[in-house]
Amino acid sequence: MPIVGKLELVRLVSVTTQVVAGTNYGLALEVSDAAGKKHIVEATVWSRPWLADKNDNTNPAWQLTQATLKAADS
Repeated sequence: MPIVGKLELVRLVSVTTQVVAGTNYGLALEVSDAAGKKHIVEATVWSRPWLADKNDNTNPAWQLTQATLKAADS
C-alpha cells in the first residue's frame, strides 16, 4: 500500500480509553494521501498528566506507544 505525499486527517473514526498507570487513549483516524487514497491509522497514546510540569525524555507526560497504518475499506 504505497503512500503518496503527506497524509491529511479526514475524520476521527473512534476513541477508546483504558485506565492504567495513567490513561491509554486508543485512536482510529481516517487519513488520505496526496493521491486521495484513504488509510486508517490506529494509535495508542499513554498519558500521565501529573508529569506535565517536568515533562522530559525520562518521564514523559504522554507518549505514542503504538501506531499502525492500513488501507481503509472502501
